[in-house]
This record gives sequence, C-alpha cells and structure tokens, in this order.
Amino acid sequence: MHVRHAVARGLGLAALIAGTIVGVAAAPAAAAPDCIVIKDISYYSGQILAEADWFCYSTGQSTPWPVAIQRQDAAGNWVTLASGTGSASYSCVGTATKTYRTGGTVKDRSVTAACG
Repeated sequence: MHVRHAVARGLGLAALIAGTIVGVAAAPAAAAPDCIVIKDISYYSGQILAEADWFCYSTGQSTPWPVAIQRQDAAGNWVTLASGTGSASYSCVGTATKTYRTGGTVKDRSVTAACG
C-alpha cells in the first residue's frame, strides 16, 4: 500500500512539473517588429540615387521615409549633399572615387563610385 501511494505521489509530482514546464514553454514570445525602414543607395549613369521607405508587413503598405545622400570629406566628416522624402539624387561632378551613404545610423547603406 505504501508503494502505491509513493508511486502515485511521484507520478502526480512528475505531472505537475511537466505541466509547469509546458506552461512556461507555451508562453507567447515577444512579437517581432511589424514595420521597418528599408534603405538603398546606388550609382547609375553619373548619379547617386538613394531611396527609403517605411514598410509594414501586416498591411503590405510602404510609406516614403526621409533619406539623405552623404559623402565623406577629406577630414573624415560626412557632408549631406542631397535629401528628400522617399528618394534623393545627387549628380556627380568629377571622377574621383568617393563613398556615399544614406545616413549615419547602423543600418544605413553605402556605395563607392568614381563620382567625385
């Protein structure tokens, strides 16, 4: 009789622990961000072109976002050459190789072109 009670208690305790573990595992995870900023920059036919949009996965909607075209000067500072909402362009002057970027945050894009 004592063995049955011990086994029953052991099984009950195991079921309680398993239920607790399953309950913890079933808790909802933190939701991923629904909307993101998407930026791109390119060089084409003598122009630097930049684009930025705020895109939401849940709706599939894209909204123009502020964007800038910056170039690094000789001292290492970034200088804004053009800006806009959704897009911006800069007509190249010269053929020296320079690096251009869409802004100063971590996720910004850059391009190097012979566009001085």
